[in-house]
Amino acid sequence: MPQIAVCEDDKTDLCLLQNTLEYIRQEFPVQTNIDYYPSGEALMEAVRQNVRYDLLLLDIYLTGMSGIETARCIRNILPEVQIAFLTSAREYALDAFDLYSVHYLIKPVNNDSLRELFRRFFRHLHRPEKYLEIHSDSKNYTFPLEQVQKIQSNNKGVDIYLKNIPKPQRIPLPLIRVEEQLNPEYFLKISRGLIVHMSYILYIDKNVCKFRDGTSALISRGEKVSVRKKYNDYLFAHSRKGDYL
Repeated sequence: MPQIAVCEDDKTDLCLLQNTLEYIRQEFPVQTNIDYYPSGEALMEAVRQNVRYDLLLLDIYLTGMSGIETARCIRNILPEVQIAFLTSAREYALDAFDLYSVHYLIKPVNNDSLRELFRRFFRHLHRPEKYLEIHSDSKNYTFPLEQVQKIQSNNKGVDIYLKNIPKPQRIPLPLIRVEEQLNPEYFLKISRGLIVHMSYILYIDKNVCKFRDGTSALISRGEKVSVRKKYNDYLFAHSRKGDYL
């Protein structure tokens, strides 16, 4: 059963949200469990105690930790969790996109916005797994697309870095031949010897690309504008679909 956590500290908004959620979720064939939290700190404590969620619905303007701060902290523990935000303003939309939010709901919430949230949530849960396939002259290589973080040129070949696997996977193929086989919808060339999956990017600041594992890389000087544009296009396009793969 999918697990959902809702974090809202305004009692009036919470009452409206509970009633609407209870009504809307009965329209969908998949049963869900929903837990409610009055603060980001309370939700964080539950997650630290090994409570796991598939979807977080967070008010941005929380007392104490904001919804954005809460989402960033929980993403470090639950990297695959889906996140949606509640807010009375649109000014945090880009922050929400950077956190790969599945939806951004403007208060007061209504039936249609919550229906769309559930549609995106269930579509993500049941999506077929996608793969990265690299073909050389003598061998084919296949990797789960969502596990690929970066592809780096190294000694007449490339190293494929995968999530949660410390040792990179070696392919004896020049980066230019690998690049020809990549889907530009997901992959971005940061510099001459480095291509990254855009879901691996945490944010771009001036000429530095910061990654989700705490590392960073300089963007080629002549590519800064195009790299930022491609990344922003990726964020907006995939936020509309509720899918970052």
